[in-house]
Amino acid sequence: MTKSFFLGLGALLLVVSTAQAGNPVCCDCCYPMPNMIGDFISLPDGFTDLEATFNYQAVSHNAGGAGRNKASQNNNILPQDRIFLDASWSDNALFDSATDARAHDVHRTIFGIEKVLYEGLFSVELRLPMINGYDSNASAVNNAPSALGTEFGNMYVGFKRVLWQEEGRTLTAGLGVTLPTGNGTDYMLLGDVAANIENETAYLKPYLAYSRQNGATFFQVWSELDLAVGGDEVSVGGLAIGEYQSQNLYSLDMQLGRWLYYNPDASGIIKGIAPIVELHYTTTINDTDNVSLVQNFSNPFNRMDFWNITMGTQMQLGNRSNLRLAASLPIRNGSQDETHASDVTLFLQWDVVR
Repeated sequence: MTKSFFLGLGALLLVVSTAQAGNPVCCDCCYPMPNMIGDFISLPDGFTDLEATFNYQAVSHNAGGAGRNKASQNNNILPQDRIFLDASWSDNALFDSATDARAHDVHRTIFGIEKVLYEGLFSVELRLPMINGYDSNASAVNNAPSALGTEFGNMYVGFKRVLWQEEGRTLTAGLGVTLPTGNGTDYMLLGDVAANIENETAYLKPYLAYSRQNGATFFQVWSELDLAVGGDEVSVGGLAIGEYQSQNLYSLDMQLGRWLYYNPDASGIIKGIAPIVELHYTTTINDTDNVSLVQNFSNPFNRMDFWNITMGTQMQLGNRSNLRLAASLPIRNGSQDETHASDVTLFLQWDVVR
């Protein structure tokens, strides 16, 4: 029912938007290009039974279970001077070893800043996440419920450069780097650390992004790799038994929308409204690693494909800020690849642009 509601709402917004003229005094360069909103991706790495692959003994709590953040999320194809807040809530996003299913919510609050360099062609970006999800201390008892808490996540640094821009079309290249600043996972038994997963992997995220504006209508697509560099040491009883290499990912993110109303000279605080629909595809591009002793530490689902649809609205507030409200839903209902079961991820993104 929830998915049908949002799909119907998105279709209605697009139909209504095609009948609107936007602001007739604007040219293509007048209408701003909204940020990509994004979605939520989480790989279910953890300890599983040697004989029953999908029987979780314990799941990884690294960096609070924040998932694999994308360079495209809440990012604009153009360099900007901005500060921003990106808050999201994902329902039933995290696995629980007691149920072997996604059963816990995750709340992500990201504070960020982006600075333009070299005549507006370059920018550098910093994201600082706080995660309310898994706690870094988990139970070492097999099939115990996952511990929940608030953790500092993995910090992101991004670099962006406009390669080409002409008549409402823009091509941009960039590189994001996720640094392992979040906590690893300590599995506790009677007050002692029985097992440990370090958080030591960095992720390189090279991407290309293209946008096209035609009057009030806009389209953009981001093509991105997410490459694990290094690995997370796995230890049991203080003895290192191996290093776990996270899977590499490829993502394709597309956005389509239209300004229903945009008037930068309007006297009110709301100067523009644009409905947005996004399609997100992410796939693992290599098999899972496996560190094995008494149990396997791996992604038991191995190769996974994620399809999500995001629908929302961007509002231009005054001349220097914008607000996006959106919901993201998995398309493949009932599939093991769903990132947040059959429920939703809600986004609130607020930018103040210089």
